Amino acid sequence: MTDFLDLKSRVLQALGDPSGLVYSEDLISESMREALKYFDDYYPQIKVDTITLDSTDREVELDLLQNCKRIVSIISPPDAINHQVEFSPPYYSYFKEAIPWIKFLGTYNPKVGDQFLVTYITTHWIDGLDDAVQTTVP
Repeated sequence: MTDFLDLKSRVLQALGDPSGLVYSEDLISESMREALKYFDDYYPQIKVDTITLDSTDREVELDLLQNCKRIVSIISPPDAINHQVEFSPPYYSYFKEAIPWIKFLGTYNPKVGDQFLVTYITTHWIDGLDDAVQTTVP
Protein backbone atom coordinates (compact mmCIF):
# COMPACT_ATOMS: atom_id res chain seq x y z
CA MET A 1 0.00 0.00 0.00
CA THR A 2 1.02 3.58 -0.56
CA ASP A 3 1.85 5.72 2.46
CA PHE A 4 1.97 9.47 3.00
CA LEU A 5 5.64 9.84 2.05
CA ASP A 6 5.11 8.02 -1.26
CA LEU A 7 2.05 10.11 -2.10
CA LYS A 8 3.77 13.32 -1.04
CA SER A 9 6.67 12.55 -3.37
CA ARG A 10 4.30 11.83 -6.25
CA VAL A 11 2.30 15.02 -5.61
CA LEU A 12 5.45 17.15 -5.47
CA GLN A 13 6.64 15.58 -8.74
CA ALA A 14 3.27 16.35 -10.36
CA LEU A 15 3.50 19.95 -9.13
CA GLY A 16 6.99 20.34 -10.56
CA ASP A 17 8.52 20.77 -7.09
CA PRO A 18 10.32 17.46 -6.43
CA SER A 19 12.50 18.94 -3.68
CA GLY A 20 9.54 20.45 -1.81
CA LEU A 21 10.92 23.98 -1.80
CA VAL A 22 7.72 25.64 -3.03
CA TYR A 23 4.98 23.52 -1.42
CA SER A 24 5.30 22.84 2.31
CA GLU A 25 4.53 19.53 3.97
CA ASP A 26 1.68 21.25 5.86
CA LEU A 27 0.10 22.34 2.59
CA ILE A 28 0.48 18.86 1.07
CA SER A 29 -0.98 17.27 4.24
CA GLU A 30 -3.97 19.60 4.26
CA SER A 31 -4.55 18.97 0.55
CA MET A 32 -4.55 15.21 1.14
CA ARG A 33 -7.02 15.60 4.01
CA GLU A 34 -9.35 17.54 1.72
CA ALA A 35 -8.94 14.95 -1.04
CA LEU A 36 -9.78 12.18 1.45
CA LYS A 37 -12.98 14.00 2.42
CA TYR A 38 -14.08 14.05 -1.22
CA PHE A 39 -13.00 10.45 -1.70
CA ASP A 40 -15.02 9.43 1.38
CA ASP A 41 -18.12 11.11 -0.06
CA TYR A 42 -17.93 9.26 -3.37
CA TYR A 43 -16.24 5.98 -2.35
CA PRO A 44 -17.10 5.34 1.29
CA GLN A 45 -15.25 2.67 3.17
CA ILE A 46 -17.85 0.14 4.26
CA LYS A 47 -17.09 -2.14 7.19
CA VAL A 48 -18.98 -4.93 8.92
CA ASP A 49 -18.39 -5.76 12.58
CA THR A 50 -20.15 -8.06 15.00
CA ILE A 51 -21.53 -6.62 18.21
CA THR A 52 -22.64 -8.65 21.19
CA LEU A 53 -25.18 -7.10 23.52
CA ASP A 54 -24.03 -6.98 27.13
CA SER A 55 -27.27 -5.65 28.58
CA THR A 56 -31.01 -5.65 27.96
CA ASP A 57 -31.11 -1.89 27.33
CA ARG A 58 -32.94 -0.79 24.20
CA GLU A 59 -30.27 1.86 23.60
CA VAL A 60 -26.83 0.51 22.76
CA GLU A 61 -23.58 2.42 22.54
CA LEU A 62 -21.46 1.30 19.58
CA ASP A 63 -18.15 2.73 20.74
CA LEU A 64 -16.24 -0.23 19.29
CA LEU A 65 -17.01 0.90 15.73
CA GLN A 66 -13.91 2.89 14.88
CA ASN A 67 -14.45 6.22 13.10
CA CYS A 68 -18.06 5.39 12.29
CA LYS A 69 -19.71 8.08 10.18
CA ARG A 70 -23.06 6.33 9.62
CA ILE A 71 -24.81 3.06 10.39
CA VAL A 72 -26.01 1.34 7.21
CA SER A 73 -27.72 -1.77 8.61
CA ILE A 74 -28.05 -4.05 11.59
CA ILE A 75 -28.98 -7.70 11.10
CA SER A 76 -28.70 -10.86 13.13
CA PRO A 77 -25.82 -13.06 11.94
CA PRO A 78 -26.60 -15.81 9.44
CA ASP A 79 -27.67 -19.15 10.84
CA ALA A 80 -24.66 -21.51 10.71
CA ILE A 81 -26.74 -24.32 9.18
CA ASN A 82 -28.83 -22.70 6.45
CA HIS A 83 -26.99 -19.35 6.17
CA GLN A 84 -30.17 -17.30 6.34
CA VAL A 85 -30.54 -14.04 8.19
CA GLU A 86 -32.89 -14.53 11.10
CA PHE A 87 -34.16 -10.96 11.39
CA SER A 88 -33.35 -7.28 11.28
CA PRO A 89 -34.89 -5.55 14.29
CA PRO A 90 -36.35 -2.09 13.78
CA TYR A 91 -33.99 0.58 15.09
CA TYR A 92 -32.76 4.08 14.55
CA SER A 93 -29.21 5.31 14.93
CA TYR A 94 -27.84 8.56 16.25
CA PHE A 95 -24.62 10.06 17.58
CA LYS A 96 -24.06 11.22 21.14
CA GLU A 97 -20.77 13.03 21.74
CA ALA A 98 -19.38 11.63 18.46
CA ILE A 99 -20.14 8.02 19.47
CA PRO A 100 -22.69 6.02 17.45
CA TRP A 101 -25.73 4.65 19.30
CA ILE A 102 -28.71 2.60 18.21
CA LYS A 103 -32.14 2.35 19.77
CA PHE A 104 -34.15 -0.77 19.14
CA LEU A 105 -37.82 -0.18 18.40
CA GLY A 106 -40.94 -2.30 18.17
CA THR A 107 -41.41 -5.65 19.83
CA TYR A 108 -37.76 -6.75 19.86
CA ASN A 109 -36.51 -7.17 23.43
CA PRO A 110 -32.71 -7.18 23.63
CA LYS A 111 -31.10 -10.05 25.50
CA VAL A 112 -27.59 -10.32 26.87
CA GLY A 113 -25.51 -12.24 24.34
CA ASP A 114 -27.60 -11.35 21.26
CA GLN A 115 -25.30 -10.73 18.32
CA PHE A 116 -25.73 -8.47 15.31
CA LEU A 117 -23.75 -7.69 12.19
CA VAL A 118 -23.41 -3.92 11.93
CA THR A 119 -22.61 -2.49 8.52
CA TYR A 120 -21.28 1.05 8.74
CA ILE A 121 -19.39 3.71 6.86
CA THR A 122 -16.04 4.92 8.11
CA THR A 123 -13.33 7.25 6.87
CA HIS A 124 -10.41 6.35 4.66
CA TRP A 125 -6.84 6.73 5.91
CA ILE A 126 -3.37 7.23 4.51
CA ASP A 127 -0.57 5.64 6.51
CA GLY A 128 1.55 8.42 8.04
CA LEU A 129 -1.08 11.15 7.68
CA ASP A 130 -2.60 12.23 11.02
CA ASP A 131 -1.18 9.23 12.90
CA ALA A 132 -2.88 6.68 10.63
CA VAL A 133 -1.15 3.31 10.67
CA GLN A 134 -2.62 1.92 7.46
CA THR A 135 -3.76 3.07 4.06
CA THR A 136 -7.32 2.22 3.07
CA VAL A 137 -7.43 4.05 -0.24
CA PRO A 138 -7.22 1.49 -3.04
